[in-house]
Amino acid sequence: MHDYTRKRNVITSALILPDGVTCEMARQELWNRAEAAERRKNSCVAREIEVALPSKLPQEAQIRLATQYAQDIADRYGLAADVAVHAAAHGGDERNVHAHILLTTRRIAPTGQLTDKARELDDYKTRTAELDYIRTHWANMCNIELENYGIAERVDHRTLSAQGIDRAPQIHVGVHATQMERRGIATERGELNRQREKINNGIERMERTIAAAEKSKQPETPAEAARTPEKGAISIDMRKYTPTQVSAAQEALAGERKAIIDRIRAERRNAEAEIYARLDKDITDA
Repeated sequence: MHDYTRKRNVITSALILPDGVTCEMARQELWNRAEAAERRKNSCVAREIEVALPSKLPQEAQIRLATQYAQDIADRYGLAADVAVHAAAHGGDERNVHAHILLTTRRIAPTGQLTDKARELDDYKTRTAELDYIRTHWANMCNIELENYGIAERVDHRTLSAQGIDRAPQIHVGVHATQMERRGIATERGELNRQREKINNGIERMERTIAAAEKSKQPETPAEAARTPEKGAISIDMRKYTPTQVSAAQEALAGERKAIIDRIRAERRNAEAEIYARLDKDITDA
């Protein structure tokens, strides 16, 4: 059991009950009832949804977004939701404002009693659709709020693969590994992210090189020849090479790019398989 009452970066917290539940209940009472409702020693008493709040929104909008999202999830499944909005940790990225939403695994009756479990979140026939709704609904709510504040950025809940982006996804490092990294201690998760960042940088460099090779040509005017290249771009004087040499270089770069992309996709498949294996284990244990 952990005591979080002295945690310093909590902006606000709230207990959200689904529509129709009018009884008053303290946080401690809710989780005591959740524990008492279980009979198995390894039962799952809560689920957690952790969401990153758009950093460009003002704090009041971030709080409203998190609490309304928790209310929508509570109403959809009939669960109680314990919400805590956290600021970035001391010494961390100030944009890392996020919310933890702890959901009961059992539905709550109007009297406050915990009843049957929300098995639609467990059953393999329904959980994929429900998880997709949970992710999609969050992205839609974020984008509506961003639009209301005139902010151009948008949230996309889909995987990089589904978005057509050939980039290695990074993993969540977690609080303990992050603390170790800040102390100069390399961790397995931190090292994995560094490797993927290196792969992504390599892909970006190759894409810039290919784009430069495809667009480069003899300047039509002296002004174009003297123009300063865009930052990060690679300047290539194509007059030095024959068309055959350029074509061979492009084919070689394309081959390297395909090899890296294939490796990224294989890593992604392995990571997804590991996630689903853990999810199956959690469901079985519950």
